[in-house]
Amino acid sequence: MDKGKIFQNEVNNIIKKRFDYHIALLYPSTYRSSLSSLGYQLIYFYLNSFEEIFAERVITESRGDYISIETGTPLSKFDIIFASAHYELEYPEIIRTLLRSRISPLKEERNRPILIIGGPSPTANPFPMGKVADFIFRGEFESTGKKFFDSIQYIDNPKKFKEMLSSIEGFWSLENRTEKISIVKDLDSSFFPIIQIQNPHTEPILGKGLMVETSRGCNRGCFFCMESAISLFRRERSENKIIELIEQGLEVNNLNRVIFFSLSFFDSALGEKILKYVVDRGIEASIPSVRIDSLDDNKIELIKKAGQKTLTVAPETGIYELRKSIGKPIKDEMILQIAEKLKALDMGIKLYYMIGLPGERQSDLDAIIAQVEYFWKTLRNKKKIKVSVNPFIPKPLTKMENEKMEEANELQRKIDYLNAKLSKISEFEYYPPKLARLQYTINSLGENAHVFLIEHALKKIRD
Repeated sequence: MDKGKIFQNEVNNIIKKRFDYHIALLYPSTYRSSLSSLGYQLIYFYLNSFEEIFAERVITESRGDYISIETGTPLSKFDIIFASAHYELEYPEIIRTLLRSRISPLKEERNRPILIIGGPSPTANPFPMGKVADFIFRGEFESTGKKFFDSIQYIDNPKKFKEMLSSIEGFWSLENRTEKISIVKDLDSSFFPIIQIQNPHTEPILGKGLMVETSRGCNRGCFFCMESAISLFRRERSENKIIELIEQGLEVNNLNRVIFFSLSFFDSALGEKILKYVVDRGIEASIPSVRIDSLDDNKIELIKKAGQKTLTVAPETGIYELRKSIGKPIKDEMILQIAEKLKALDMGIKLYYMIGLPGERQSDLDAIIAQVEYFWKTLRNKKKIKVSVNPFIPKPLTKMENEKMEEANELQRKIDYLNAKLSKISEFEYYPPKLARLQYTINSLGENAHVFLIEHALKKIRD
């Protein structure tokens, strides 16, 4: 990855010649993924909104030196590293990047740079990276960003600086094990990056478009869902604010497509109103996975008119009783009744399922097959039916965190069984059970996970 060329091709990136504090934003995945990460762009523009701070991006997909995209500064030369981790397997990637940058992965052996890690997984369970990071930030950073800025002036006095951070809501360490998760209560008044990084020569994972978050949190309370557990109660931006963001954002970024972010887009009248607004103005839109019980014919038609060819839903299981046992009591007929509407609109469907749930039987797997077969009989096009199967992983803070996870070989057997049937009538994909078990293992090891994570990172370097 030629970082100099990337920077030259980008639009809306930032360069500062005068600043007091230098922060690296470490993203443990690909450059294309970073362009589709609203959280990554939010913290980039938010930190750079402070005149005294220059925050630069460091992407880990490079196999050479880990240097910033903006100025080519080595990772080891920054004052602070902010690393984001969406899920547990990004921890070894962060450690591998530290090792290859000749930075100790253990906080007790490191003075500078100071390492702060945030994101969904460390928010839910900060312990696995507790001996690696100086601090884990639990929650939504813009909620306490001003207090962070007030404390950064003490960065040359490490003891004082760490004391200051420890007093800020959301900053967790092994020495300060706060259970508080910091959230933004009023989305309308919180920072949002209207200007977003664009690269005409690189297609983002989610495609080109203005990323707009309509809401955070979810009140549904599915027993397995970590995202809703850490983001607490549902909060919405107002209709006027969302329209303002769309109008300004499309203009300054020279775009005509909106990518909506929400855990539950249609859980209030807001989602339908906003979607109708963009459709009436000829703006294309991408809608996230939606609750089946929040859909009706009009909403599906709006999704089609917005330019989206596939409806994404998550039945999770093939049988109502099992679905109800995990806190998602959606009846089978509600799932199946959308098939005819999709056929009439010439749309496809993507279905997400979990396997390895407590109480699961062979008949539950057969019910998944029967459900997909129903869509096949209606749509009659393999390319219009996408099926994604994921092993159930008990996640921290969820109501199912204390459940046992099935062994990888048994999960793989179930996947092979489904694949043999469903690959003939759908585009079938799955998350590897061995990787799912790794996530479970990392969480289970708690604060002693650092040994396992460092060994895993070293193995990746040797390979």
